Amino acid sequence: INLSLGFLLGTRQTLLETFDGGRTWENRSIQAAVDEGFNYRFNTISFSKDEGWIAGKPSILLHTTDGGKNWERIPLSSKLPGAPILITALPGAAGQAEMTTEQVKTD
Repeated sequence: INLSLGFLLGTRQTLLETFDGGRTWENRSIQAAVDEGFNYRFNTISFSKDEGWIAGKPSILLHTTDGGKNWERIPLSSKLPGAPILITALPGAAGQAEMTTEQVKTD
């Protein structure tokens, strides 16, 4: 575990990264999230070694295999029940993660 490395997430595709335990932060732009005119809110991030996942709203899922240097967008089905709110990288299972979505009940 590297206690000096960390990430902060937020609205408008905000992803900040620290390499010094939070003393300084660097803005990271994820090109895969800069399209369609949406302002994404990144809700959750999870890593297992160099493999990482980000999920947010409106529904977006991003994946990296190089510790966050490069990110790719993973398409989500329009039938997904609700927007992603939690993602967990599965240790020892490359390319796999568990995702929780919010389910909005309509009457």
